[in-house]
Amino acid sequence: MDCKTIDRRSFIGRLGLTLGASLLVPVGLHGCAVVDTKKPIARLPGPGGAPRPGQVIEPCQGPYDRAHAAGAGQPRMVVVFLRGAVDGLNVVAPYGDPDYARLRPGIALGRPGMANGALDLDGYFGLHPALAALYPYWQSGQLAFIHASGSPDPSRSHFDAQDFMETGTPGRKSTPDGWMNRLLAAMEKPEQGANSLQALAVGEVVPRILGGREHVANLASGRDAMRAVPIDQPALSGAFAALYNGLALDADRLARLMRKDPNVRLAFLAAGGWDTHVGQGATGQLAAWLRPLAEGLDALAKGLGPAFNDTVIVVVSEFGHTPTENGNGGTDHGHGNVMWLLGGNVRSRRAVYGQWPTLARSALYEGRDLAVTTDFRSVFAALCERHLMLPDRALEAVFPQAPGQTPLVGKLLV
Repeated sequence: MDCKTIDRRSFIGRLGLTLGASLLVPVGLHGCAVVDTKKPIARLPGPGGAPRPGQVIEPCQGPYDRAHAAGAGQPRMVVVFLRGAVDGLNVVAPYGDPDYARLRPGIALGRPGMANGALDLDGYFGLHPALAALYPYWQSGQLAFIHASGSPDPSRSHFDAQDFMETGTPGRKSTPDGWMNRLLAAMEKPEQGANSLQALAVGEVVPRILGGREHVANLASGRDAMRAVPIDQPALSGAFAALYNGLALDADRLARLMRKDPNVRLAFLAAGGWDTHVGQGATGQLAAWLRPLAEGLDALAKGLGPAFNDTVIVVVSEFGHTPTENGNGGTDHGHGNVMWLLGGNVRSRRAVYGQWPTLARSALYEGRDLAVTTDFRSVFAALCERHLMLPDRALEAVFPQAPGQTPLVGKLLV
């Protein structure tokens, strides 16, 4: 089946995600200007307000502007895939949304300052306390979140949703290669005589996202990140925690290799077992998995050393979980989720980005899920263009658009 190419201006131009002069279109607060396309720009009075549904926030000059160290090497990207669908609504909790606590009476994170409360991000969203190891990156403006993001495909099948996210062609099962392999093919090659290795996957097999014609190397894992673990069985929690403690070791090894070899510009690391349906509050199973994940990402960032200034680490999962709590202290398969960006070249103004649809009943996707207002491809495409410096024609080859689809991002932020 033939593909149509992306209209770059539609697909990227309205995204609001840049790595350089500015970053993203925030849904956060802190005095940034709320934009209604039919009304003049207004100012929020400060933390504590919230954007109205359908509004977006323009980047603004504010108290968090700062100088960022410019990396001296080649730009790099590391993708960390949380297989199993992490509960993004408790990773970055919208505690300022009036429906959040109502829908999750037993597992909603407390407001900042409460016992086991969220770590405040922008007066409306808060970070899960188990991710405290990453909070300094937020405070320094090197960590950003894009909420209500994900795949436009409605599948709640882990297999299909992961496949679509790795091929970069939601809803299309016939794509033969992964989008990171296509990206590798489009990138500038090292000089003759130099090490030709440019992409690396942690694990025993090449993942779908890196599958294709281009050569990709494997770094053996110190833990089986891909192994399915029925973590909802409490008796296995200890075994899963022990398996996950190896994540920091894998991350550190990957970082040191990338630091040593500047030609390695793309890397992929998977962490399985996020299909939690119980114990998803401030404490419990979700917290137990998030803590070593934060430690692993911290190890990756620190292990990169000066190369961290050239690197963007992107954390994704195939879909999110329902806003509504189930009967087991957890949630079930949902739709919208949150993407994370971590890196020395990330210029966050300490706001959560995207277009927040709210958790009001009328705003829920199919009446039950957080809506997707930012297509995950738009974020990766912007990173490819503005961080990895990919030209337009090459970008179209990395993210082809399936027939019958229309560019989503151009409609999201107008």
